[in-house]
Amino acid sequence: MSIPFPEPSKDKIKFTFIDLFAGIGGIRIALQNLGGKCVFSSEIDPASRTTYKNNFGEFPAGDIRDFTNSSISDRELDNLIPDCDVLAAGFPCQPFSIAGVSARQALGQYHGFEDINQGNLFFDIVRIAKVKKPKVLFLENVKNFINHDKGKTFAIVKKTITEELNYTLNYKVIDSSSLVPQRRVRCYMVCFRENISYEFPELGEKNLPLRLILENNVPDDFTISNKLWEGHIKRSARNKARGTGFTVQLVDINKPSNTIVSRYYKDGKECLIPQVGKNPRMLTPRECARLQGFPENFVIHASKIKAYQQFGNSVVVPLIYKLANNFLPQITKMSYSHNLIKEGYKTSEDLLFWEKCYWYLRYLIASKNKLGKDTKRCIALHESLITTYKLISLREESEEDQLEILHSVFKQNLFKDLKKDSKKKFNYQDLYLDLQKLLISPKDYYILAITIKELVLPTNEALDKVPTNEVNEFVTIFAKAILDVKKEQGLINLVRDWDDFTGMLAMNKERDLIIELYRNVREKLNDKSNFIEGTITDSDLDIILTALCQEYERRVGQKRKYRAGSDLENSIEYILKYFKIPTGGRPKHFTTSLEVDNWILTKKGLYIGICLKRTLRERWKQSYTTDPKVYEENKIALLVHVICDDSDLSKAKIIEIGQHKSILFIPDRSRILKELQKDSEVKDYIYPMTQLINYLKTFIDNN
Repeated sequence: MSIPFPEPSKDKIKFTFIDLFAGIGGIRIALQNLGGKCVFSSEIDPASRTTYKNNFGEFPAGDIRDFTNSSISDRELDNLIPDCDVLAAGFPCQPFSIAGVSARQALGQYHGFEDINQGNLFFDIVRIAKVKKPKVLFLENVKNFINHDKGKTFAIVKKTITEELNYTLNYKVIDSSSLVPQRRVRCYMVCFRENISYEFPELGEKNLPLRLILENNVPDDFTISNKLWEGHIKRSARNKARGTGFTVQLVDINKPSNTIVSRYYKDGKECLIPQVGKNPRMLTPRECARLQGFPENFVIHASKIKAYQQFGNSVVVPLIYKLANNFLPQITKMSYSHNLIKEGYKTSEDLLFWEKCYWYLRYLIASKNKLGKDTKRCIALHESLITTYKLISLREESEEDQLEILHSVFKQNLFKDLKKDSKKKFNYQDLYLDLQKLLISPKDYYILAITIKELVLPTNEALDKVPTNEVNEFVTIFAKAILDVKKEQGLINLVRDWDDFTGMLAMNKERDLIIELYRNVREKLNDKSNFIEGTITDSDLDIILTALCQEYERRVGQKRKYRAGSDLENSIEYILKYFKIPTGGRPKHFTTSLEVDNWILTKKGLYIGICLKRTLRERWKQSYTTDPKVYEENKIALLVHVICDDSDLSKAKIIEIGQHKSILFIPDRSRILKELQKDSEVKDYIYPMTQLINYLKTFIDNN
C-alpha cells in the first residue's frame, strides 16, 4: 500500500523536525507540506500510533518518558533523538483544559503540573530542548493553559523557556474558525533559540460555516437514538436550571461548530446536526477530519470510537501550516548563522561591542566613501557622539530613546553640508546603511566614536607614510653600481635584486610604521582617564589592537600590490635608459588586450613592445589570441617578454607565443633555458637575460 503522506524528496527538504505527542500526525502533515523532514516522532497511544503508521509509513516511538527519565543521561538522550531544527509538540492538554480541570477537581484528582501522568510532560520537552537545542520550539495547548491556576502555570512555563532554556517566547491564543468551520481556540507558542522576533499571521475575520464540510447521504447509524436524545434534553434542562455542566448543542450549520473534543464519541453533545423528521445525528469521522483540516486522503482509524478520540485530540492542520510558514524564513536564517558559528565564523549580528571596531575601521576608510580622510568631519562625529553619549548616560532615558538620540546626532553630522545630489552624499548614504547593521545599542555609538579618533585617524596618518615609489631613488643607485661594473652581465640578477631590494626597503618601513602606530594606540587606550570607566577591558584591548593591525595590513597590502607592479616597470625602464635605448610613444589608435610596459621605435618606424613580469601567467594567451591584423595595422614587429621566474613556462607555451611575434628573455640560470635553448622548435623564441640589450639594439638597427 502506498504511503499517503511520504516525507519530502531530498532536494525539497528545507528543515528537520521532531514530532512529540504526535497523535495522528496533524502537525507533521503541515510541516511536511512546508518542506520539513520528520526525524523522530513519539506517541504513547497505541491506536493513534496505528493511524500514524497508516499515513506516514512508520510507527512513532512510544512513551517519551522512556527517553527522558532520570536513568537516561544527557549523552544517551542526545544519541537517542536526532538533531533537528524544530521541536514540535502538542503536549497533553487535559490537565489544563477547563473541562479537564473541573473533572479532576470533582474526582479529587490532581490537575496542571501536579498531574504526574500528563501535567508535567512539559518538563520532558524542556529536557529534550536542553540537550538537542533546536532552533525553534513550536508548542500547542488549550486556551486555559495561560490562565490555569491563576496564571501561575504559564508563569512557570515562561520563566523556564526564557531563563532556563534562554529562548525567546512568542505566544498567542487563536481561534481557527476562519480556516476551518470550528470554533477551536488554542494557545500557540513559537520560541526561538536566538533573539529573533516573530509575528503571528493575520487570519481572516469571516468564520466558515459548518455546512462546507458535511457529507451527503450519511448512514442512519450516525443518528442518535430516542433514548439518547431524550436524555440529552432532560440533562440539558436540568443543568441549565442549575447553571452548571454542559448542555447539548444542536448546531446551526451556517455557523462554525463548537470545539470537537476526545469524548465526542460518547454522545456527540458538543455538535449534533439537525435532521428533518429525525433525531439529530453526530458528525461522521470524515467530517471530524475535515473540521480539523485533514486532507481527504487521510486514512482514518477503522474504529469510530478511536477516530472520534483522535480527531478530538488533534490540531487544526491549516493553522499549524500558517504559523510554521511564518517562522520558516527564520529557520533558514538561523541555520546559516548556526553553521557559520559552528565552524568558528561570525556574521555581523553575532558581533558584540568592540568586536565591531574592525568593521568600523573598514567602512570608514573604504576607498569609495573616504570618510576617514575627511578629518574635520571625523572629529565632529567623534566629539558629538562622545558628548551625547555622556549626557544621556546621566539621564534616566530608556535604551530605546538613547539609541534614537544617538542615531539622530550621527546622521546629522554625517550628512552635514553635503550637496543634495552629490556623489559624496550618495557614497555616504551607502556607508550609513552599512553602519546601521552594526549600530544597535548606545554603546555601539560610543565605540564608533572612539574608533574614529583613536584608530581611524592615526591609521590614516601611518598609511600616508607607507612607501609607494619613494624607494626607487635608493634602488637606482644600487642598480647603477652593478651595471657600471658588470654591464650586460649585471642583468643576470639585477631585475630580481631590484624587486627584492624595493620590497625589503618598503616592508621594513611598513613594519616600523605599524610598531609605532600599535604602541601609540595601546598607550592611549591604556590610559583609562581618556575613556568612560569600565568601557575598555584588557580583553577589549586585545580585540581593538588586533583589528588595528588587521586593517593596517589590508590597506598596506593594497599599496604593496600597486608598488609591486610599478617596481618592475621602473626597473625595465631604468635598464633601457641606462643602455641608451630610447622608449616612449605607442602605436596610434592602439586598443588591444596586450599588456605592454614600454614601446621602442625601430629605425624603420616599427614598434617593439616590452613587458616585464615575475611569471608569464596568462600573458601568453594575450599574445596568441590577439588578431594578427592588430600587429600589421599598428606596425608591431615584436613583443619582448622579460620573465623573472620560469616556474610556469613550458615548451608548448613558448612555441605558441613564439609563433605570434613574441620572444622571451629569462634568467641565465633557468632550468627551462638549459633544456630548450638547443631545441630547434623553440631556440629562436627563448634567450638568456644577459642577451636582452644586444638583441634589442640589433633588432632596432636592422628593422
